[in-house]
Amino acid sequence: MRKGLIVLTLLAFLVALPAEAVLAGVVLKVGPDVAGKMEFALSAPGIPTRSDKENVKMGITVGAEYIFDSGNNLAFGGGFEYQLKREIDKEGDSKFNYIPIYALGRYQLDSFYLTVKAGYNLFQADNVPLV
Repeated sequence: MRKGLIVLTLLAFLVALPAEAVLAGVVLKVGPDVAGKMEFALSAPGIPTRSDKENVKMGITVGAEYIFDSGNNLAFGGGFEYQLKREIDKEGDSKFNYIPIYALGRYQLDSFYLTVKAGYNLFQADNVPLV
């Protein structure tokens, strides 16, 4: 339900924008996050450090960017992504996701461009095992 609500919100945002704005600088992104390993560590003063590695299942990320063209092959903007909750391959109902929020700069070269992003990444977790 929550995943569907996020996708519908992004689509409503796109439809609400004027057609010129969509064609000029809104970029919608959807892509897979391949399966892999998650490594985490827990440390606090006076408590021994604990760490573990777990396999994680594939996930999906949706996002949007808005880019302003400033001329001279330069563009600036901002964006966000929302990674749908990914499961950890371990018994239990362990899930996690990331929500990056960033500013970006883009420089257009002949047939390709260079993009630099700087921002903050929010981490959310449900029932993650602590060793």
